[in-house]
Amino acid sequence: MKHVIIDTNVLLYALDKGNMYHQQSLKLLNDPQLRLSITSKNISEYFAVCSKFNVALKDALPFYHQIRQNTNVPYPSDNSLSIFETLLQKYQPKGNQVFDL
Repeated sequence: MKHVIIDTNVLLYALDKGNMYHQQSLKLLNDPQLRLSITSKNISEYFAVCSKFNVALKDALPFYHQIRQNTNVPYPSDNSLSIFETLLQKYQPKGNQVFDL
């Protein structure tokens, strides 16, 4: 099994059905032969770009939860992503206001 770290663009392409790389991104994300990982930085960037392009949080969150279930997310502590999710819901940042965890 090959270990692959996913870049933010792969997530954005998979979310955007009109993107020319949409199908390739979905194929990569759904490949059972790959062990996928994503960093907390990429997750932050995903939400920053979604908000910049006016993707509603209610639309961005389900895809994020799906990705989180199917990938390894290395992070400083077990509680880091929970804190991030709470802050995301509370402040609903726009544009580049999402910072590293």
